[in-house]
Amino acid sequence: MAVPNQYIFRINNVYQKSAADNTEIANDSAANLSWSKGYTNFKQNIRVHLKLAQNGRCAFCRCKVSVGTSWSNLEHLVSKTDYPQFKFTSDNLVYCCTKCNMSKVKQNTLSNPNPIKAQQVFPNNSGGFEIINPYYDDFQAHLDFIDDIIIVVANNSSKGRETIKLYKLYRPELAEDRASELQLNQQTVNQQLMARLTSTTIDQATIDQINAVIAQIPTWTL
Repeated sequence: MAVPNQYIFRINNVYQKSAADNTEIANDSAANLSWSKGYTNFKQNIRVHLKLAQNGRCAFCRCKVSVGTSWSNLEHLVSKTDYPQFKFTSDNLVYCCTKCNMSKVKQNTLSNPNPIKAQQVFPNNSGGFEIINPYYDDFQAHLDFIDDIIIVVANNSSKGRETIKLYKLYRPELAEDRASELQLNQQTVNQQLMARLTSTTIDQATIDQINAVIAQIPTWTL
């Protein structure tokens, strides 16, 4: 098992808001514009910054985000609904595919959430988050792959487990994307996964994921 080199990255440079960004944020906030309706230039600026920092890949599934056929989203690591004070915090934002973005919704990602949300301090280290944080964490320390396409927890990582759960990284469609990018042979993948089902060392969640992928392999177009 090994994590593809393409998936290994951190966001090393936090986006620095410009004076124009701050002015737009202040003006659109004063006008009570929603995240989806306002802050257009700021969102575009940080999206481009993160796209380059993340090599065009989703922060969570690590697949390439196709900007020609789908949307590239900005995901708030900490919910902007529950914690509006972090809506424009640069290191609360990551580049993300649509499906990962839609999966988490506003579930908690903080290790020690303040019961008074307005008093919550934004964490500045890995320990403050229950999920893999691409600003602080190494993906490969928490997640791994079986046969390059089946995602599993590495090192019994609670962060890895929570990231898989919140972002539904077990969804079988990701296996086809991975197989296509890695130029895997469809028949070989099927044979390898069928053999995995005879193993006594994999857990039920992984077996379920393998079965879901096997069911879709006949529809793959690699």
